[in-house]
Amino acid sequence: LADYFVAAHEKHAVFLESKALALATSEQVARNAQKFVGCEGQQLVDLEAGWRKSLDIDERTSHALLEAWAAIVAAQERVQMAVSSGLLQRLSMSSTVQEQ
Repeated sequence: LADYFVAAHEKHAVFLESKALALATSEQVARNAQKFVGCEGQQLVDLEAGWRKSLDIDERTSHALLEAWAAIVAAQERVQMAVSSGLLQRLSMSSTVQEQ
């Protein structure tokens, strides 16, 4: 059960890193577009290359999101299976309460 939670956490961390990279790349494309429009030396071919790179990173971010979501669903299914099999009842019966 713990392995599923760890996997979900790892996939979520990968998504967050990918999302930050996608945001930074998109912001760079916007700055470069402003430079191009303002005739500040930005070339159209460079602007297009940056745009394509941004799209590629955004696609990878979407894939990372789907993987994170799938890992969360898998963890949820394992929790439901554990609860259905009586894990909570077995844990509560095996634990002792000590009075002080």
